[in-house]
Amino acid sequence: MKKMDIEELFARIREYPQEGYAVLLPLIETENGWSVLFEVRSPSISQGGEVCFPGGKIENGESAEEAAVRETCEELLVSPEQIDMLTPLPDRLSSPHKVYAFAAVLKEYSFTFSKEETEKVFAVPLETLLKEEPLVADTDRPYRFPEDFPFDLLPGGKDYPFRVRREPIYFYCNEEILIWGLTANILHTFLEIVRSPK
Repeated sequence: MKKMDIEELFARIREYPQEGYAVLLPLIETENGWSVLFEVRSPSISQGGEVCFPGGKIENGESAEEAAVRETCEELLVSPEQIDMLTPLPDRLSSPHKVYAFAAVLKEYSFTFSKEETEKVFAVPLETLLKEEPLVADTDRPYRFPEDFPFDLLPGGKDYPFRVRREPIYFYCNEEILIWGLTANILHTFLEIVRSPK
């Protein structure tokens, strides 16, 4: 086996397929200034009636960013040329699966959407969201061990001092619409970035 060049190693890491889900937080320009666009999921799909951002599973051969753009185009009936990616958002999201989130400007959007996945869309002015204090509920995420977990490999075995992971769950309530869970976590992360000093 030949000695691996460090550049070849980095190339392998960069090209390693991303798995999980990709979500896009769309910003649109409205008469009220910049606004965040939300979807309400169709009653005919899982978690129907809940507020979300466009997104879905990353398909084989595509990057997380490509998946976010594809899903946004499918759900909001827009073209890739209408999407100006701004930035990936920090990975501080609570989910059982890996989730990649991006913020983007959606240009010339006329509130179109696919009725197969989306019941309706609505926009909330960024200024309104920046003034809103969410309700925060802290939760503990303990480990759950299967019966065959190899405790014998750990110092102290079953008495090993595992740390319980504490996570906040955010709740934003706007005009009788509840934004919570992963969508609220993505929104909260984005708003923290907007608020942060330059």
